[in-house]
Amino acid sequence: MTTLFDRVADELRSEIGLPALAASGYCVAHDLGLDVVEGLRTGEAARLCGDHVIAVDERLPLRTRESAVARELGLFALLRADCPVSLEDAEEVGARLVLPTGDFAIYAVRETLPALFMRFPFVGYDLLGRRLATVLRLVVTTFRDGVMLRRFAPQGCRGETVDVATMDEYRAQERARLTPAGGRGLRGPGGAVAYAVREPGGADVVTTLPGLALRATAALRGRPRSLSSHG
Repeated sequence: MTTLFDRVADELRSEIGLPALAASGYCVAHDLGLDVVEGLRTGEAARLCGDHVIAVDERLPLRTRESAVARELGLFALLRADCPVSLEDAEEVGARLVLPTGDFAIYAVRETLPALFMRFPFVGYDLLGRRLATVLRLVVTTFRDGVMLRRFAPQGCRGETVDVATMDEYRAQERARLTPAGGRGLRGPGGAVAYAVREPGGADVVTTLPGLALRATAALRGRPRSLSSHG
């Protein structure tokens, strides 16, 4: 199903002639004629300044900056299309500018989350999680040191998304934290799969959960169950 976010991103990509799968916010900004400049010191990773400049804090890890630049590109696209603007909407459009739905789906359906992270070296787990939530209808949650950072859910599940992770996700991520980064995913109850990852300044565990599982899983409820390897 084509959404407003897809239309805004696709129209801009078509008008400017962006490559099919740029996978880099910096590259998309360049193709759009925007300058990415360093020196931002506002506490933000990136900020759209006027019509042609995105300022970034170059001290942050590259993938963090890339995700922030993608968000500001989403803001640029929404303003250009005269659409209402919110942070969430800007992130959605920006993610589609960097990883267009149709092209990204080719890889998303056949590769694991760590494999996608390696395939797209400028894309962080937050941006990947946002795209997987739409393309594969997964609930994707990022953790660091056992604390949930962000959660992305399919559009139809967002109203049911809770602020804390489900017991299934917590059990999966707790086990994954004890495994080497980049290894095989660990399958937990409720269809949860957890991956131990290594992202500078970002997540150390990412879990995926089928979107429908939110309807059947209450927050922080249920008994711990064993995990098995999942390819």
